[in-house]
Amino acid sequence: MSPLPVVLIAFSVLGVVRADSVDCSKPPKGWPRQPPNCCDQPYPSDEMRKHLVSCIRQFVAPTSAVLTEKSIRERRSCVEECVYRSAGFINKDDNVLQREAIEKQLQSVAGKSWGKAITASLDACFKEAEELEDSDSASSSVEEESSCSSIPERLTFCLSRNLFLNCPEDVWKNTQECQIVKNRMEECKQLLPPPPIRFIRPGPRPPIVEQ
Repeated sequence: MSPLPVVLIAFSVLGVVRADSVDCSKPPKGWPRQPPNCCDQPYPSDEMRKHLVSCIRQFVAPTSAVLTEKSIRERRSCVEECVYRSAGFINKDDNVLQREAIEKQLQSVAGKSWGKAITASLDACFKEAEELEDSDSASSSVEEESSCSSIPERLTFCLSRNLFLNCPEDVWKNTQECQIVKNRMEECKQLLPPPPIRFIRPGPRPPIVEQ
């Protein structure tokens, strides 16, 4: 399996939290032991995947130091920011996220049926990113916590979820497993979707979550 699905699966497990009325730390009945092939969502893009390995090597080098929650969070943010910069999704002059560049990447790999989902997802996720950026700017502790921005990571998280949940009917694999995963994602807001179908290689795959 390529590094990207592994990273995304790990993030989905780490991101499981308790919703208002659902215990999101435990898988529901029928939860698949392996990531099902549900939707070939166009994000993360192939361009991002291409840069992921070099960014992981840059920021996730082996170390004898004990990893803390803070250091893991910082590495994750730095890897994602590195990917965005390498893909041209962040302006080098003012560090502003480039919506047009991201949308161009999405449209280049997505079919016509993705149009509305892409626009709606970008609108929602860029609004969330702006709110998060304003919140970070108002917090004096953010700079102390990380040398990298968490905005790219949150944008990837938001777009991945939104595009999966709004997968067009002609792309969606309407299986029982996929419906279970989709329902759970709607209940548990911190759960990531399975990787895009094109990122999943044939053969045995690690489970989404231990049952």
